[in-house]
Amino acid sequence: DADFDVAVEKGMFDALYAGSGERVQTALNEVLRVLRPGGRLISVSFGADRISRLFAPLADGNDKLSCHTAGEMSYPKGAVNTTLESGEDKAIYVYSCDHAAPTVA
Repeated sequence: DADFDVAVEKGMFDALYAGSGERVQTALNEVLRVLRPGGRLISVSFGADRISRLFAPLADGNDKLSCHTAGEMSYPKGAVNTTLESGEDKAIYVYSCDHAAPTVA
C-alpha cells in the first residue's frame, strides 16, 4: 500500500470500458491503493472523455484524484492501421492525475 510515486497505464481503462466496464472502478481503486499521497497517475487513452467518465470526483465525495489533460497526440491520416473508418486522424490523450494527500483536521 502507498508504495509508488507514479503509476502509468496505457489503454487498460480503454480495454475495460470496451467490455462491460464493471471492473473499471475496482482497477482505479487499486491504483489509488498503491499510489503514495501526492503521487501521480499517468493515463494514456483513446478516450477524450476520460476525466468526466472516470476521473471526475464521485458523488460519494471521492476527490482523491485531481486530473487534467496533459497532452494530445494524433496519428496522421494514411499511417498503417491507425486511421478511423471515416479517415480522420486518431487522437491519443495523456492525462495526469495527482493523488491527494490526506487532509489534516
